[in-house]
Amino acid sequence: MKRIELQIEHSFKNRFVGRHRISATDGMAVLGSSREATIRLLGEQVGSVHAAVEWVDQSWVLSDLGSEHGTWIQKKPVVHQPITEATIVQIGQHQIKLTPVVQVQELFNKEDTVSLDGKGQIFHQVVVRRNQLLVENSLLPKTDAFTLIRKGEKVTLPAPQNEDWHVTNHSDLEIRQRLVRIEVVKQDPKEAFLTLNDPALRAPLVLAGMFLVIMAGLLFFMPTEPKDTMVALKPEEQNRYTRMIYDAAKIKKQKLESQKLTKQIAAKMPEQKMAPVSGGNTKSGGAAARVVNNIKSSGLSALIGKISARAAKNTAYIQSAGVAPDVSGSGVALGVGRTIGSAAPKEVGLGAGSGHKLGGVGTSGKGGGSGEYKGFGGLSAGNIGNASVGVLEEETEVDGGLDKDVIARYIKSQLGQIRYCYERQLSANPDLYGKVMVKFTIGSAGSVVTQTIGTSSLSNAMVEGCILRRVAGWQFPSPKGGTQVIVSYPFLFKSTR
Repeated sequence: MKRIELQIEHSFKNRFVGRHRISATDGMAVLGSSREATIRLLGEQVGSVHAAVEWVDQSWVLSDLGSEHGTWIQKKPVVHQPITEATIVQIGQHQIKLTPVVQVQELFNKEDTVSLDGKGQIFHQVVVRRNQLLVENSLLPKTDAFTLIRKGEKVTLPAPQNEDWHVTNHSDLEIRQRLVRIEVVKQDPKEAFLTLNDPALRAPLVLAGMFLVIMAGLLFFMPTEPKDTMVALKPEEQNRYTRMIYDAAKIKKQKLESQKLTKQIAAKMPEQKMAPVSGGNTKSGGAAARVVNNIKSSGLSALIGKISARAAKNTAYIQSAGVAPDVSGSGVALGVGRTIGSAAPKEVGLGAGSGHKLGGVGTSGKGGGSGEYKGFGGLSAGNIGNASVGVLEEETEVDGGLDKDVIARYIKSQLGQIRYCYERQLSANPDLYGKVMVKFTIGSAGSVVTQTIGTSSLSNAMVEGCILRRVAGWQFPSPKGGTQVIVSYPFLFKSTR
């Protein structure tokens, strides 16, 4: 079996920091200052996601991920560099030594034979390799065939008949089959109990035991249901309150008497007159009844109705949006009196054919914030940012499987997001302007996988961070061939206020 690894030695200011080793099956190793980076590098000249190392096309490749200060090999900046031998990479004040390592170990020798004699069960062993790398190792029942699905094609290989290796080549795969006898070992319960003495399991077991003790104590002291059942007492044994609760006949009789008394009071109310107070008692039903009788006798309700009718006649209605305000169902109408204000120096007509006029209306202070009223400032609209966002086409760089025009059309459709980031800070800083170079990588599915700020004369972290968050959500068309596209796009910000 061949094992391909990459040894990474990390030094900072010529001081050894640590050694790492990654294999070809581990995927990508990221170098940067982010906490999620595989190898974390700290410093001002190190980006959060600075560079990456991955196994591509049978070789290790170092890629710069659009860092601001670059990735250097032998004092030359690199973007995409194969690593075929020991190479020293400079990132800020960090030195990274990359050394490819290949370990070859033959797992299946010619002398590697097994015997089907002895104890145990017989299984069908299958080993699948590609380029001397182990892909699959499985055990099947001795009579079951092995099924392989490769690029939509299904291949079925029957089970072998003996312990010798049977080799089958399919595409770039090597498939080995043989019969083996394996003794299935069952763990002794006594040994399983002894594993509880493991120090790593001691603390969880103690916590679990304490929890069980607490739950048992709660169950023991939990109040139980009363064993005594409720027994109906005889009428002579019940007290007055018990009879009120359980004597349904008596409750029904009291309800009927209450309803009868209510009807008698309601029938006498219109005939009663307000009598003078004598000894604190009256013939009416109480204080509320006396107030109602006084209002009826004095005709105050009729007077309120006349005042409301007169006010309705003297009110001018304003018609809005082609619907008369006094039409039923059109909402609340806006009423304007004949004179508004303490004095009417000049009257301004509401309409050409209207006889009602509006006068004496003014504001406190001066509009626009240019004046004061009794020590208080006026109103002002403040500074509102009017932003202009441009793109410098001659400085645009695109490397990959998407046309420059396709990327330009999509970015122009998203300029509203970039303008929003600029206008948020322009209202607080009207003199804010400059150019920002945004570098990002488009993945095989069209989504943005990495984004960073290249160079910036805007010098505003809030705007730059907002732009990166917007760029991270962009979705471009899928590149040709499923390759990644590296884009450098400049934005020019300027206030038009």
